[in-house]
Amino acid sequence: MENKFGNDESNLQHHEDNNLPNTSDSPIHLFHNIPKALPFEALRRREYCGTHISTGNGKTINPFLSATCAWYCLKLETSTGKIQGFRSQIGALQEKYKIKNLAGKIDWLHREKFLAINKDSISLIGERALYKWGIDPKEKLPAIKYDTSQNFNLVDIISTIGIEQIMDKSRQAYWRKLNSNPDAIKILTAIFIQYGADRNLLKEDSEYFRKCHEVALLESFRTMSPGQSDYFILHEELADFNPDINLNQATYGKLIGYSVFERVNDKTKKDESQCIGFGHLKRRLARKRLLSLQNISAESVRLIGTGYQAKLARKDESIFHHRFKKGEKVRKTIWYKPTQIEINHSLIYDQKPV
Repeated sequence: MENKFGNDESNLQHHEDNNLPNTSDSPIHLFHNIPKALPFEALRRREYCGTHISTGNGKTINPFLSATCAWYCLKLETSTGKIQGFRSQIGALQEKYKIKNLAGKIDWLHREKFLAINKDSISLIGERALYKWGIDPKEKLPAIKYDTSQNFNLVDIISTIGIEQIMDKSRQAYWRKLNSNPDAIKILTAIFIQYGADRNLLKEDSEYFRKCHEVALLESFRTMSPGQSDYFILHEELADFNPDINLNQATYGKLIGYSVFERVNDKTKKDESQCIGFGHLKRRLARKRLLSLQNISAESVRLIGTGYQAKLARKDESIFHHRFKKGEKVRKTIWYKPTQIEINHSLIYDQKPV
């Protein structure tokens, strides 16, 4: 596709662009200038499409996310910030970057002052328009690799990064809570070493510490009974320091604007809230291989008796999603952990982020 670039910059106010015009026929496009704050903020800008709006039901859409992704694709097409004869290029640009209804997205960007339209040319105004949406464009993401030969588009990539940023926020909150209680760190470190953890890595690598915490929780559940020392510490005394307890489907949904069916079990007081919208999103991104999903459950091998021990196991259900295993003659419990999400960085970044 031949691009026509304007030379008149008298009315153009734009941010310095790190990219040269993208005239290559390669299906791989590199984005060096996407703000770090964009994915999470964009992901949560959901709104109802208008279907069944009176009942609050119906499909949610995200015009901000799809339009800003189109805007960054347009920025790859010019080094001057100006594209002449854009109307005749819309079809080719849609095909090149796998954008649906580019004309509609350009209209949205024009209304929100991301670009200016002068007859048959567009001027891509600087990133200051992002401040209106609570996004500081100064800090950038590592270079994003968008391969249009794959079965996903830039919106899918930004959505995946947004989910990872939610995961990062949760892990940071977990570590802040631990740092506020040095005694808890000492107790947990001693337990993790019993399970074979490396003492030096526990001190140096916060993510290693968190994963050791997950392993210790699972192993103690499988091999110990309620009331035993390590079990009591991990599953009750220090239960507030659980490394991923809040990252369930409903929590993601609340953070990014999906409708959440909120429900609390009257008997166990367990939060059983559900979010169908986020469930669809994560499965769609998993089908595109941008992330992978793993459902983990652990079955206790120790028998849970009656009386105090049985009641103790039921109390666990309100925090750790423990429940008695159905259809068993003996009283065993099973623990269903929130779905584990792993991001496939090789399909997203030009180089794996540090």
